[in-house]
Amino acid sequence: MSFLQELLKKTQPPLTKDVNYQKKYYFEQVDLTITVQEDPRRGVAGSIWDASYDLLNYAKDESVFPKGYFKSKRVLELGAGTGIAGILFAHLGANVIITDLKEAVELLNMNIELNTDPNFHHITARELYWGSDVSDFMKDGPYDILIVSECIYNLQYGPQLLQSMRDLSGPETIILFAYAERQPENEALYFQTVEKYFDLTIQSFTHSFPPATNKTSIHKVVHMKKKLNPIIEEETPNA
Repeated sequence: MSFLQELLKKTQPPLTKDVNYQKKYYFEQVDLTITVQEDPRRGVAGSIWDASYDLLNYAKDESVFPKGYFKSKRVLELGAGTGIAGILFAHLGANVIITDLKEAVELLNMNIELNTDPNFHHITARELYWGSDVSDFMKDGPYDILIVSECIYNLQYGPQLLQSMRDLSGPETIILFAYAERQPENEALYFQTVEKYFDLTIQSFTHSFPPATNKTSIHKVVHMKKKLNPIIEEETPNA
């Protein structure tokens, strides 16, 4: 932990439930309201990002995933942030692990508590650093579904994220990967690398801001499955 992180940890008050930073989201198809506690102090991990909604709407599309599809599925979410996606999947019947950095796990646990009762055992929050050893997560083998939402706003950590997706998935794993387009050229290059290991199906959604701004935002949901024969580039030996 850096000096700044240690200082912030000492000066920040403990995380508490605060209705001023809570939002409610109603999912009509499953008649479920999820309450999400946000925490601006935690930066990107403390808020819900827009493309997450597109991922959740895609997951509810019964033409892609028939009703009851997620029941008893083993699901792991990478970079869960507030945990809203994993919480929805848990209420759809999946057995879910939501993961993020150590400092975000407290908020994840709070949102689990806000949306479940003590007898609801379908979801847990755990610390996971992308690119690190995942053997402790793999005792029951690869996951049925990986959720990755708004995790490439900083492509510096893209290689580690890709490594974790490869390590946690098997040939039958579905990865649902959502993001808002911010650096189109760099993101395209990133997915060229991802495509060496996974087959991709991409859906785009265009969202308009208020007319006065004349701006739009492009969100993408990528449906991924591991290639049976990945393209592995061998390093060229030095002459």
